[in-house]
Amino acid sequence: SGGRDVEHATEVISAEIFGIVGFLLYAMTIVEYLVHYRFFDWVYARMLRLKLTDRAQLWLIGALSFLASAIIDNLTATLVMLQIATRFFRGRNLLIAACTIIAAANAGGAPSPIGDVTTIMLWLNGKFTVGQVIGWGTAPALVMFLLSTALLARHIRSDTPDLQEEPVAISRSEWVVIAAAALAFPLPCVFHLLKLQPYMGLMLGFGLLSGMVAFFNYVAPRQTHLSARMDHLLKRVQHDSLLFFAGILLAVGGLRHLGVLSDLSRVVFGEAPGVWRFVAGNTFLGVLSALVDNIPLTAAAVHLLKTTDPAIWVLLAFTVGTGGSFLVFGSAAGVVAMSALPGLTHDVYRKISPVPVAAGYLGGVAVWCLQYLLFR
Repeated sequence: SGGRDVEHATEVISAEIFGIVGFLLYAMTIVEYLVHYRFFDWVYARMLRLKLTDRAQLWLIGALSFLASAIIDNLTATLVMLQIATRFFRGRNLLIAACTIIAAANAGGAPSPIGDVTTIMLWLNGKFTVGQVIGWGTAPALVMFLLSTALLARHIRSDTPDLQEEPVAISRSEWVVIAAAALAFPLPCVFHLLKLQPYMGLMLGFGLLSGMVAFFNYVAPRQTHLSARMDHLLKRVQHDSLLFFAGILLAVGGLRHLGVLSDLSRVVFGEAPGVWRFVAGNTFLGVLSALVDNIPLTAAAVHLLKTTDPAIWVLLAFTVGTGGSFLVFGSAAGVVAMSALPGLTHDVYRKISPVPVAAGYLGGVAVWCLQYLLFR
């Protein structure tokens, strides 16, 4: 019997890992197509034409980070927006922009089923539907973004020169590829509605996109620097991050099988928790995610929370997704930002972000509680 239990647990964990890692792999590769065809360079050129001050640019980049993370996930959105921010800001203003991007990307990913590894995990485990996570999570995430960005923007004291670049010319066929890549991201939601695995939607979108690119390369009169090959784009995906996620899920699966997670659930939430005990516990887990990382916490929380209320699960997605913004190493977005921007150290981040993030975080939790009182 014990052997069969272990075998069943292994099958469940393997299916979970395959679903999440496969989802992330295809999503990251599709984003590489957007980068390869210079879509984000085009976005920068359009922003440059607006001739905004640094404070206005901070709001615009924060808003784009918030919106983009809901579609291409917060980690990728952070990397892309940092590349744009380095062309607009210099010195301390660049560090403030990086802090804003981290907080905005984490907030934007929270109310989207594909915006963060944590929401992907909860969504694939059936804790909420697409409509539920958007309905319950959008207002808290928006409050988190607005409050934190408003307070961070106050640190901007002066304007810095923008990096001037030549206008980006994108051909009609390249726009077709970009549009196909953008349309691939909603496919997981469509497949989920059809009772199919969401990652299969990205597989379909990725396959159609790759076929389209191969066709354009075939009919093109000559090879150019924009001719894309799928194997080259796959090499640019951060495979070490995928292995990290797989290892975390394996470790949490072992703890679950040993019963450690059940004991931890009783400590954090009690034997028969009510709604407000769940609120307090989720708020605590969100703050803890800044120290432990939100991915293992969410993987554990899937088996910690003894509730079927989707609103409670959306609150968890919000708290662990945005709570990592308290520290620069508390979220995947912060870690990649720190590696991409050498000047963004733990001490620098600690002097800029904690108060704005705390204000946004508590404001978001308060808005969720208000929603619960009004609509439950």
